[in-house]
Amino acid sequence: MGDILGVGEQHEGVFTPGSLGLLGEAKRLGGALGVQVDAVVCGSGLDAAACASLGGYDATRVVLCDHEALAAGLPQPAVDAIARVVVNGGYTLVLLGASVLASDIAAGLSARLDAGLIVDAVELHDEGGRIVTRRPGLGDSVLGLGALRDGVAVIVARA
Repeated sequence: MGDILGVGEQHEGVFTPGSLGLLGEAKRLGGALGVQVDAVVCGSGLDAAACASLGGYDATRVVLCDHEALAAGLPQPAVDAIARVVVNGGYTLVLLGASVLASDIAAGLSARLDAGLIVDAVELHDEGGRIVTRRPGLGDSVLGLGALRDGVAVIVARA
């Protein structure tokens, strides 16, 4: 398995609580799998010092995608930027905190990278080197298990 990339979702320079919490969970999962956890931040006019603070949330490296096309907070330019980071960095797992924007980005990444996609995960864990998720169904009355195949995977997890 390759390294894990967490998406640091931010709006007007403030990171969403869901994406910050996800980085801590990604670090726990990365430790169990023996892989590195990095973060990517998309936007325009990004504050490098604020983005570097993601290291305090257990990101080993923070990749900045800073371009005027990312200013509007639309999913497609973010998909373009993050897909490039995934391919160039050799990441096999992309984690996003649950939000409308994150779900749109995840769907686009899954299509672009021919990657597996799991949304609404409430638990991530390692089972013999394989990532397994739990996902609610039937109004949160049951939990279903999901396992990822080989290749790149995209997971949207609840905060």
